[in-house]
Amino acid sequence: MKLLMNLLLCLAIYGPQPLAAEKSNADRPNIVLIFADDLGWADVGYQGSDFYETPNLDALAKQGMVFTAAYAAAGNCAPSRACLMSGTYTPRHHERQRRDTAEFAGAIAR
Repeated sequence: MKLLMNLLLCLAIYGPQPLAAEKSNADRPNIVLIFADDLGWADVGYQGSDFYETPNLDALAKQGMVFTAAYAAAGNCAPSRACLMSGTYTPRHHERQRRDTAEFAGAIAR
């Protein structure tokens, strides 16, 4: 009888927690961040492109939110990605630009 009471007490205390966790996860939004190199504002269908067909991006844009005013932290991909991942601006993480191969080879030789 004491074992049954302990089991019921454990179920009463620990049983509802997974149900509460599942409910809170269902309330959280899904966020999709698309970070694309060389994608112009008019290169997707939902922005009016007649040349490029982007049905999946168009469906995402129709179902969710689209932010059209953004700031690229750098002019090319490596520093922009470093800014996104580190949360700092280019002068802080020192990833500035693509290295010229001849300059890079000379730096390695030294």
